Amino acid sequence: MDSRESIIRQSKFQRVLQYIEKFGFFTAMRLVLSLKMGKGQATFKYGKNVLYIRKGTSDVQAFEQIFLLDDYDIKVANVSPRLIVDAGANVGYASLYFANRYPGATIVAVEPESQNYQLLCKNTAGYPNIKAVKSAVWNEDTHLRVVDQGLGSWGFTVESCGPSDPGAFKATSIGTLLSDTGESSIDILKMDIEGAEKEVFTTNYQQWLPNVSVMIVELHDRIKAGTSDVFYKAIEGQNFSIQEKGENLILSKVR
Repeated sequence: MDSRESIIRQSKFQRVLQYIEKFGFFTAMRLVLSLKMGKGQATFKYGKNVLYIRKGTSDVQAFEQIFLLDDYDIKVANVSPRLIVDAGANVGYASLYFANRYPGATIVAVEPESQNYQLLCKNTAGYPNIKAVKSAVWNEDTHLRVVDQGLGSWGFTVESCGPSDPGAFKATSIGTLLSDTGESSIDILKMDIEGAEKEVFTTNYQQWLPNVSVMIVELHDRIKAGTSDVFYKAIEGQNFSIQEKGENLILSKVR
């Protein structure tokens, strides 16, 4: 069962107990009650910042995946990250998690959808080492547009379009993104891009994939059939060990 399913299937009582165990009674109850009451945004003190959660949206589930279920609590052997790329950063929760766990790292948070991007910037404002980029990753530098599949704020997809089409924005390859940072390698690449991983791992991945130490990837065959086949073909011979955590694959380069 993946982490989204486990969240959905939990009883309300089980969820509250999990909040209390994780955050302590008073913080947990304040947050749970705030999320249940009214509209607008709930707040949560995390690290140097106040973190914002849009009530009644998938922000709540995203928050729970990262801070309640610890989806990104992974063991990174022999890596002291300098560069982390958060592709599909949504509203910034994963970037904040990484920034607090690896305070010496630069984190490039890439998010194409406008409202998500605005909240990403708000959530990460106190972290100069988080660089928010309003874009999406693809297999080349091209133009894309956001598509609302009706899956909530964590489920926007992208598709190819012309540069003058409505909603068009400039997308970037991971190779270009890496080059723009001035670094030679990506220590952690987190990728939750709602099916675009099929394009990312179809062509041009040879330019950057050998320079990635750890990948955290969610595959979306339910959105684009054949995504897993493309991904596993791309990583053949790249000397990654693979484990599963929640709905993510954790790949670590074997040195």
